Amino acid sequence: MLKISIHGYSSANRSELQPLLLQLLVERYAWMLEEVSSSPSEFRLKFELALFDIVEVYAALQQTGIHLTPLAHRSLTEMCLCRQHLDIQQEVQTITIDLRVITYAEERAHVPRLLRFRCV
Repeated sequence: MLKISIHGYSSANRSELQPLLLQLLVERYAWMLEEVSSSPSEFRLKFELALFDIVEVYAALQQTGIHLTPLAHRSLTEMCLCRQHLDIQQEVQTITIDLRVITYAEERAHVPRLLRFRCV
């Protein structure tokens, strides 16, 4: 089983973004493992999916308008490349993704925290 942790941020309201994200992930065959609300402007989703569905899940994340960090884009792209070389005859490969999202539509005070996720 593969595990990746990705981070993103959004200017959308959390009350709109979180349900939309959950709906899109479930529609793309992701299994929700955990949903944690750290603060009014931050939430974490832990979900599992078959490697075969990674492209659809990556597209769903982009569809919601979440701005992923460069490291998150790289991790998801690597998973998409792994999918291309997957032998269909093999056993299903599973990925666990730990997604942490910060929303700053309501509270601009959290914007400086985003600098932690910046890749150099």
